[in-house]
Amino acid sequence: MHRTKIKRLTPEANLLKKLREQRKLSLSDVGEAVGKSISWISHVENGRVDVASEHIKLLIPLYGQTERSFKAYLNGTAYLDSTARRECMDALQELPDNLIESLYPLIQSMKKLLKGAAA
Repeated sequence: MHRTKIKRLTPEANLLKKLREQRKLSLSDVGEAVGKSISWISHVENGRVDVASEHIKLLIPLYGQTERSFKAYLNGTAYLDSTARRECMDALQELPDNLIESLYPLIQSMKKLLKGAAA
């Protein structure tokens, strides 16, 4: 491990942290399970070490993921379940059609912004 003083947060590092937190695993839980120190897990998640493919392969099974699902989250073809996402979906289910139709242009414009940012 080559730790640096410079933090370089990557989408991979952010996703690994979110997946760990979603599974309600502590740094200690993960370190014990994969035979690494708490600081190693923290350095990976916080951009102090580069996230190599072998790091991803080591961690994602513990988070209930596959390489394919991990890549889908990274490229935006799948989304992590979150409290905010669930609450928004629940709220949409309860709205009358006329309000959903009012929100539709806003949602479409947000989608276009995201596609433009990804390009």
